[in-house]
Amino acid sequence: MPSCKSWRPKDHAKHQPPLKPGECRSCWTPCRNPVDRGTVRCADCLELLLSHPDSAVRRALINEEGVTLDILIRLAQDDEYAVALAAEGALELADSSETNTQDPGFDPWADR
Repeated sequence: MPSCKSWRPKDHAKHQPPLKPGECRSCWTPCRNPVDRGTVRCADCLELLLSHPDSAVRRALINEEGVTLDILIRLAQDDEYAVALAAEGALELADSSETNTQDPGFDPWADR
């Protein structure tokens, strides 16, 4: 069974706030929880990263390959304006790429 490939933040008194994932082995530890096939991160690690105090960590989730709409919607409601704005932009891109339909050449809602 595959395992989680995420870094997990942990309490450490030397750094405030914690450094970026993987920079300090005292602040971050690799997670090895089992996950379903096709999943990169376990639910525990995802929750820890979504609620991380450093906004750069939360913004990094937005740019990950395969980020889900649920994660983007949650980050669009983030208290940090930069995180919310970036998530809203990613949602708009996802929405525009999903709704690329052919233009019928007329306005179906126009009065006839």
